[in-house]
This record gives sequence, structure tokens and C-alpha cells, in this order.
Amino acid sequence: HRRSRAGLVQRMRRWPVGLRVAVGGLAALLVLGIAATAGDWFTPHRSVAQPPVSASPAGSTGPLIEVQQYVQGVVTVNVPAGWRKQPPKSGSYMDFIDPGDAGRWVRINIEKASVATGRAVLEAADRRFANPSNGCPAYEKIDLTDVTLGGLAGAQLEYRCTPPNTPVRHGIWQAVVLDGKTYAITLSVPEDRFAESKVILTEMARSLKLTG
Repeated sequence: HRRSRAGLVQRMRRWPVGLRVAVGGLAALLVLGIAATAGDWFTPHRSVAQPPVSASPAGSTGPLIEVQQYVQGVVTVNVPAGWRKQPPKSGSYMDFIDPGDAGRWVRINIEKASVATGRAVLEAADRRFANPSNGCPAYEKIDLTDVTLGGLAGAQLEYRCTPPNTPVRHGIWQAVVLDGKTYAITLSVPEDRFAESKVILTEMARSLKLTG
């Protein structure tokens, strides 16, 4: 191989100057091309930064939405962050209203129980709603089921209600009875926003604690 290379060098020395320059330039381009390709092979690709994932990971015990904590008597519960507190003119409940859509609200209620169970509370509410004179002539009960609320056996009423001259509303009401009092949480929103809003009631139920 050394003799071959030496012979090639001797022959190239006898070539015209223009040919030697052209061949040398081509060799240099080939070397640069190989170096560039090798650089692509061995240089790590830069990853494009991805936006952060805001949803809680599977199995997380944290809030399902952005929340603010509300305490009323022995009740502690999460409600949507930034929603406006609106005390009632009379009654034992507290409403929180979406500042961007007054048609969306949640309610926390504590009152003296006239029945022994959360299911009985909501069965009575179902009968009241079904009476046209109670302001909801197009009332529709979707389901009445047993649930656990605040670690206790309770019930849930899901319903639609169409007050006069207003769009259809969709609500969920959960209730439990403890020591002679009813503890209840409610979500009420326009029908077309129910799917996106249901997680609010889920978070309220998940976070609700009864202490004392």
C-alpha cells in the first residue's frame, strides 16, 4: 500500500497544476462532507419543549380543579377558585357563582333535618320539584342514587329543570344527614355547560369533610 501511495504521489506531481488543484479541492469537499454526516449521526437531537400538563396524574389525591376552601360550621369543602361568594337574603346556605357566567353556581347548605337519611331528603325534594307550582314546570328527574358523602352514607339527585322563560338547567344535589342536620352540596348550570361543569361537583364531594 505504501508503494502504491508513493507511486500515486509521484504521478500526481507530473500532472498539470490545474488538475492537481481540482483533485485536491474535490478531496477536501469529500472530507468535509463525511465530517458533516458524522456530526449528524453523533450529535444528539434537541428536544422541543412541551407545554406542562396541568391535569393531576392518575391516582393523585389532589384537587381535580383549581379551588378555594370554604368552611361553614363543621363543613370544609373545596369550591372553584375565583367564584364569587353570595350569601342568601335568608336561609342556611351559601352560594358561589361563576364570575364569568352567572348561570353557573354551587351551593353548600346546612339545615335542621326533618327526615333520617340523605335519600329521604332528596326524595322529598324530588316531590317538591315535580309540583308545577314550585317554579319548575318542566322538571325531569334523571336519577336518584346512593352515594358516600363526607365518609357517610348519603344520596344524589340528578335532574333537569326549566324555569319559565329560561334555558334548560341541569343540576346535581347530594345530601347526608348527621346528628339531626342535613348537609348538602349542589351544582346547577345551563344544560349546554353541564358536561364541562360536572367535575366541580365531583371535586366538592371528594373534598367535603365533616368535623366536630
